[in-house]
Amino acid sequence: MNGDPRKPEIAAAQSYFALLTREAELGLQHQELIGSVLEKLDRHNQIIEKQDQVIRLLQSQIQNLLSASADYSHIKANYIPPGWNASVWNKLPPQDKRHFRFLHHRRGFRPDYRNEMPLQELTEQFKQKQKDELKTAVVEVSPEEKQRLEALRLEALKLLREGENND
Repeated sequence: MNGDPRKPEIAAAQSYFALLTREAELGLQHQELIGSVLEKLDRHNQIIEKQDQVIRLLQSQIQNLLSASADYSHIKANYIPPGWNASVWNKLPPQDKRHFRFLHHRRGFRPDYRNEMPLQELTEQFKQKQKDELKTAVVEVSPEEKQRLEALRLEALKLLREGENND
């Protein structure tokens, strides 16, 4: 490493070993980063598992509160609470029906259909909103702008190389 860098063989060897040293340094840094990311991932997975257990507990408590036999034995199977659209009600899963029956019976809940929109229209509005958000998040670059940026990059590289040669 202490040879004369003006000799091409020595200069090539020096740059080779400098690159290998830098790659080894970066490799260690990357391993440390990966290790810290894996630790964070394990912690987050533990938190998610705890939250999943809590959610399961809450769901079981809700199912106990909304059991099929409780308070609804007098209600017919095809009962639709007042204010509900029959087609919407029939599409609900049984646990949701029990839940909304409970809310209607205990809290007087009635759905609000004043702002009702067809599902297809809501879906299209949502897709358009996502497209608009994506356009604002990702800026589209024209081919002319790409060429200008490439020319600036090449000019900066040229100036950097000239600066290295002058040193």
